[in-house]
Amino acid sequence: MTADPSVAPAPPTWESALQRLEDDVSRLEALEPGAAAPEVEEWEPPTDLGPLPHDLAPRARDLLSRQLFAVGRLTAALSGNRQQARVADSVRAATVVTGRAAYVDVRA
Repeated sequence: MTADPSVAPAPPTWESALQRLEDDVSRLEALEPGAAAPEVEEWEPPTDLGPLPHDLAPRARDLLSRQLFAVGRLTAALSGNRQQARVADSVRAATVVTGRAAYVDVRA
């Protein structure tokens, strides 16, 4: 469904900003091991919202905790992928045939 271009988007609120970030981290949390990372739009902090309302601080702290945990999982997965790539490279290097023919003159 496409947005109606004649309707101006709703002005951002702290609730919508937090919801956007919560949606992004929820997609990361739902990733199965080995799955491709979901598309996530680049996020820029809103500049016109003023300070975070006090009643939203617990929600923001929970979001930060979830983000940090997701980053830890992604970091561990990337580290594991790099280690697997190094092992695969070393196996490949040890088993690659150079393609040069070698002949031994057994009559000499």
